[in-house]
Amino acid sequence: MDRLLVDYIPVVLRDMLSPVAAAQQTEVESLWQACDATLDDQFLSTATQNGVQRWENILDITPKGTDTLDIRRFRIQTRLNEQLPYTWNRLCQSLTALCGQGEYTISMTGPFALSVRLALTSKKKLSDADAMVARMAPANLVLVVDLLYNPHNLFSSYTHGQLADQTHSQLRSEVFRP
Repeated sequence: MDRLLVDYIPVVLRDMLSPVAAAQQTEVESLWQACDATLDDQFLSTATQNGVQRWENILDITPKGTDTLDIRRFRIQTRLNEQLPYTWNRLCQSLTALCGQGEYTISMTGPFALSVRLALTSKKKLSDADAMVARMAPANLVLVVDLLYNPHNLFSSYTHGQLADQTHSQLRSEVFRP
């Protein structure tokens, strides 16, 4: 939007006041930009660095040094999606929001043991999922939050020669792309 101060001056005074308007134009533009940024900060999807930092302070989230603005917004959205009461269904909904549909498994592995396994495609979200499950699960449960590794039968149709360029660790712990 073209917002020139000189356009707001009556035509009869333009010749006299246009140098004043030109001198003030940069200050007014920075004020308009600050107002736009303040409006953007009201919504998480458009929040600027300042807005995301305020949300993180409110929710007591410590960003990692390598986090992009989008990852930080995602982490805030995940925290906002956590609502009481914490039930099995609510935990599943929160994991789906964090990782995606079908990108995790959740099960009770004993009377007091909860196991959550994330797909390898959600590897970067493991620490966030671990923290969320720790907040939502009852304190008397033993929690195991880990990755779903590639099963052996995934490789049964390939020869050793076809898999030789990857290590055992890569085949087990990385997303397999033949």
